[in-house]
Amino acid sequence: MYLFFLIDKLKKFFVLIYDKNYKLGHLGVYKVIFLLFYIYIMKN
Repeated sequence: MYLFFLIDKLKKFFVLIYDKNYKLGHLGVYKVIFLLFYIYIMKN
């Protein structure tokens, strides 16, 4: 539950940064990459 909360916060932060630089069509790809990277870090 706590992990989900952290991911949700990071997603919002990530979207705020990238929304200024990329079109909406690109956001989905960057969000997936970011989440996979974050999950990889949390496992180590």
